[in-house]
Amino acid sequence: MKTTVISSFDDYVAYTENYKNNYYFRGQANCEWEIVPSLFRKKDYLPLECKKIQEEMKLSKLDVFSSIFKLQHYGFPTRICDLSISPLSSLFFTIEDKSQSNTDGVVYVFNKEFAIPFRSREVELFSKVLTNNYPTIDALENDMFSKKQIEEILSLNYIIQYDYHFSYTNQRAILQGGTGILFGFDCCNDIISPIGKNSLDVYIDEKIIIPYNIKSEISTKLRELGFIHDVLYQVFESTNTTKNFSLTKTKFEVHDKYEFQKILANYQISCISFDKEELIKKIDEIYKSLFSTYGANARIWLYIYLDENDLTEGNFICRTKWHQYSHYTIEWTKDYFIRRFSYINEQASKQEIFERFGDLIQMINPAFDDISDFVSNIMYSIDDLVDKIQSYKNQVKLASFRSDDIPKGNCDIEKYSNAAYAYIKDVERLVDEMLLYSSRGEKDQFLRYWVEVLITDCKNSKKRLAMMEVRYD
Repeated sequence: MKTTVISSFDDYVAYTENYKNNYYFRGQANCEWEIVPSLFRKKDYLPLECKKIQEEMKLSKLDVFSSIFKLQHYGFPTRICDLSISPLSSLFFTIEDKSQSNTDGVVYVFNKEFAIPFRSREVELFSKVLTNNYPTIDALENDMFSKKQIEEILSLNYIIQYDYHFSYTNQRAILQGGTGILFGFDCCNDIISPIGKNSLDVYIDEKIIIPYNIKSEISTKLRELGFIHDVLYQVFESTNTTKNFSLTKTKFEVHDKYEFQKILANYQISCISFDKEELIKKIDEIYKSLFSTYGANARIWLYIYLDENDLTEGNFICRTKWHQYSHYTIEWTKDYFIRRFSYINEQASKQEIFERFGDLIQMINPAFDDISDFVSNIMYSIDDLVDKIQSYKNQVKLASFRSDDIPKGNCDIEKYSNAAYAYIKDVERLVDEMLLYSSRGEKDQFLRYWVEVLITDCKNSKKRLAMMEVRYD
């Protein structure tokens, strides 16, 4: 197993960038600790396992493993060990336990190729065992599985694929980018015993050691991004908030209207653990200042955010809105943290995004360039143009379809992604609208005019993309 020692927070971020979307991670505060599920460590809970799962299923109306996963995140020992799709979320768990501040931590890198689907025969078989209080192997035998197969399946440990039907069944899992390792049973002489083998070496590609002397730096950097206990465990609004924060104006636009001035402004908050009432006071102070400057009839919209991740997603902590009968109201984004951490946790690497969009651009360019060159000859025939566009329809449609499935990256690469996506969709629009209008029997004069408009849009988006490509080459 490969072992890597990182030297700083930035070193870790750079090192794990290309791992995003291709591996799972597990952070532990002590690199000497084994990876063992809490149920195996707290054996007093073993007789309660099946009963507790059945109770949770009745209460939450979730399936077996979603119920186990919820129990795992809300304090009851289970046979699941947490994994995350996020290098940063996993890093947080190397520094969370303050009793281990003088001990090296570790992030394990798990090979995603070994993961099994949430809906799989293995999961189905485990579900039967856990809802039937450890039946015998004989009782599970059926047309699908022999006794030997059942014994082999139940004796193994499994990585569960990150899946919306599984990972989005409780909010803590969403915030932490969670999936898990399912630990198997001990099967012998037709008896199913709850504690199986612990070894996971076959699944682990690498150990990234987090030296104890950089844990303080990591804690500070993660806190700036919002990775703090109160947020990830959903107790943020009740504890550890601070009144000691600032709002910095980062964007300010004044639009002169006939009878009033419209103001749009972005304000960056200095920390995520803000006191809500104090933020309301600061917003009111901003309004008083702006009314003093621009008049009491100014119409003001403010947008409060933490960092570029929020701006990229358009995910604001809150925003104010002008109303006819009041100076303003504050609208809080109810799912702010879910949206923020879903975006950060589910990012793919810059390299993956650049390569995947690059392949699609290679599909789109020949089609657009050929159509554009054809139209540049003023003597072209509309019938021939439509035939040419029709010949590229499937190629353009395929590229457009695949572009919808490319994951998001960090806020830098998203600028490139958005430009590439816009170019692909503009070319698709060119194809779609020209084929639609020609099928309706629109006049040649209109078709000639409209294809020029659409080509100009495509050229502009292609130009913006080319500027982005220089930046990310």
